[in-house]
Amino acid sequence: MTMPINAENVRAVLGEIASARPGASIDPGEVARKLAGADTKAWGRAMKPLRAVLVGLAKNGEIEFLRKGKPVTPEELRGVYRLRIATLGL
Repeated sequence: MTMPINAENVRAVLGEIASARPGASIDPGEVARKLAGADTKAWGRAMKPLRAVLVGLAKNGEIEFLRKGKPVTPEELRGVYRLRIATLGL
């Protein structure tokens, strides 16, 4: 499946993943694979635009970035990270 990487589609995929595993953190690579397809090159290229959308969602309070299990701001984000649906978000 290939879907445009925009806030609406990212919210839908995050909601789908979160409902399947309530309370669990989400690998952004999983979101990219659902949006861009299983081809490694396709979802790899999707990571940069996906991150930009995720930063916007984080700034709106819809998601949180986690680094080593602790929330971090988009400005503090470095390296490997996971996502969590904010309590009042999606």
